[in-house]
Amino acid sequence: MVSLLESLKVEVQKINVSNAKLLYTNKALGNVSLNERQKDKLVEALSNAKTADEAKTIYQTLQSTVVGNSKVSTPKSPQE
Repeated sequence: MVSLLESLKVEVQKINVSNAKLLYTNKALGNVSLNERQKDKLVEALSNAKTADEAKTIYQTLQSTVVGNSKVSTPKSPQE
């Protein structure tokens, strides 16, 4: 009985990781602010994730990096 529960737990964890990868991959591919190269890199990194938390961290990190780099600095005063 214990081994059955352990094997089911492992299967649920695998499915959870697959679902997280799929979720963040879909978010990345649907993001219009990313170019194709950025999407490819993000999807590749997500496919290497070992846990759902790792997939989330990869997505959030790369998303914030891309968003941070794509911002255009605006002058704060007339002198700038």
